[in-house]
Amino acid sequence: MKLKTYLKKDLYLIAGLLRSNGVILALIILSYFATYALNIYLANLLKPVLYGDVSIVFQLLMFSLPFALIGTELSMMHYLPKYFEEKDYEHASGFLRWNLRLLVWATIFILLLGAIIAVFALILERFGYHNIETYHIILFSFWLIPLFAFIVWLATILQTLRRYYWAASFRGFAVSFMIILTIVIFLSLFENSWIGAYKRVWSILLCIGIAYFVIILIEILTIYYKLPHEIYHVEPKFLKKNWFKHSFEMLGSFVGYTALAAIEIMLIEVVGENESMVGHFASIIVIGSSVMVFALAVDIFVNPHISSLVHKNKVHLQSILDIVNLFKLIPGLIISLFILFFGQWLLEHFGKGFEGAYPALLILLVGYLAGLALGSAMPVLIYSGHHILNFKISLWQLAVITLLSLILIPLFGIEGAALSLSLTILFSGVLRSIFVRKYLDINIFFFV
Repeated sequence: MKLKTYLKKDLYLIAGLLRSNGVILALIILSYFATYALNIYLANLLKPVLYGDVSIVFQLLMFSLPFALIGTELSMMHYLPKYFEEKDYEHASGFLRWNLRLLVWATIFILLLGAIIAVFALILERFGYHNIETYHIILFSFWLIPLFAFIVWLATILQTLRRYYWAASFRGFAVSFMIILTIVIFLSLFENSWIGAYKRVWSILLCIGIAYFVIILIEILTIYYKLPHEIYHVEPKFLKKNWFKHSFEMLGSFVGYTALAAIEIMLIEVVGENESMVGHFASIIVIGSSVMVFALAVDIFVNPHISSLVHKNKVHLQSILDIVNLFKLIPGLIISLFILFFGQWLLEHFGKGFEGAYPALLILLVGYLAGLALGSAMPVLIYSGHHILNFKISLWQLAVITLLSLILIPLFGIEGAALSLSLTILFSGVLRSIFVRKYLDINIFFFV
């Protein structure tokens, strides 16, 4: 059947998906604005250097999340809905118990690693080599990693239970809102005491941890009442080898745009010429990522259709990709034009001096637009069984962004950081699109 016979039908399909999932779409967009508000609040509360330090902590959490969960949040989306639908509560119980054990062991390892690093720093201070104040706050943030991972893990369980509103809320705006609320309460109670020395950002870390604990508690209570109660009474069955294999293969999808941004910010901290550069780059990431928000929401609704068509009807899949990429790119272009004309004004909200990052913001926008046009290549590769290939490309991404950053950041500063991130996004998108074309005879975008 010819491609044009699907286009009109699929246009109504995608539009219908967006209409029927309008509440979830609204929650995802609300989550972005909550994150934006959190960053504006922190940027104005702290100096640019300290805001950069806190931004690195958030990026550390995002980057380490897949390793803390070992890909199980993605394999959970593969196995649990099927178990729930088939009322296979024995395997569902076994899968959840196995997942939880992995998370506990990962937590022990992360906390042990963080404790070793912190103790080593304290020993060096004791012998006069370094004052503990000179160490980056990231060294004392490891305890937040398992908390953040647990939030995502619990939210994924809710998603498998089709509690989409709850899942989207807990993974999005609820966390940012709770962090802001906790900081406001904390400062109102302790600002004039030694524990309220928030300019040292130590109390900010404490507030983040308290907020995470509150969200986790609410999630646990919600899941307790939403899980089928048969799971608590059956004898669990385990398929550990299959579960672990699928989870490990899913690690290849971790180097998305968020992880790349996290790597870039950490590299800026290492090779950047001044400490305020990290905070400035964090601000353009927050603004520039608005281009991706609608696209990420569309992927949630459309990826199941890609999964079902990738081995069945390639002509229909081509139609879906052509239409959905237009749905992604058009809003992205509109938002990019807004940032083009009002980007400096948006940056001024972060504080004095942030407007100087405007050229870097424009460079980053080009990379994000390339990501919009070519981003569907990753799910197509994963759903078509090319997990290992996708994992190799992810490793290449890490090598490319590291090499480019080490060269471009010392030469061009924050503009060099934006250029290295944009080029890495373009490189990985083109490379994945070439392999999709080679192995599946699918064009990721109609002009590619």
